[in-house]
Amino acid sequence: MANPMAGSAAKGKGDTSRPKTTKTQAKAKEKVKKPGKGFPDPYTAKLDTKKRITIRGAKYQYYAVIPQPDDTFLLKPQVLLGLEDISPDTLAMMDEAMKNFKAGRAYGPIDLT
Repeated sequence: MANPMAGSAAKGKGDTSRPKTTKTQAKAKEKVKKPGKGFPDPYTAKLDTKKRITIRGAKYQYYAVIPQPDDTFLLKPQVLLGLEDISPDTLAMMDEAMKNFKAGRAYGPIDLT
C-alpha cells in the first residue's frame, strides 16, 4: 500500500494541508499591532435602529460616555453602589426624609430660575 504523503515529503514541501502565507500577508500581520493583554481585539461596531451599540467583552454594565473634540468618545466605567456600601446614617436620613415627604411635611416647589 502506498503512502499518500510520501510524494510531498519526498519533494521537501512538508505538510501541504495548510495554505502558505505570502510575503504580503506576513507584512500586513506585522503592521497590525495587537492590544495588550486583557484587551479585546479592535472591531467595527454599527448602531442599531435605536442608536445603540454593543461593547464586546465589557467588564461593567454602566459607562459614562464623554464626547471628545476630535469626534471620538471616551467610555469611563461606572459602578453603582449597593445598599451595603451606603452608610447606615445616610440610609436613616433617607428613610426620615421619605416619612416626612409622605406625611406632607415637605417644602413646596423650588423656583430655580
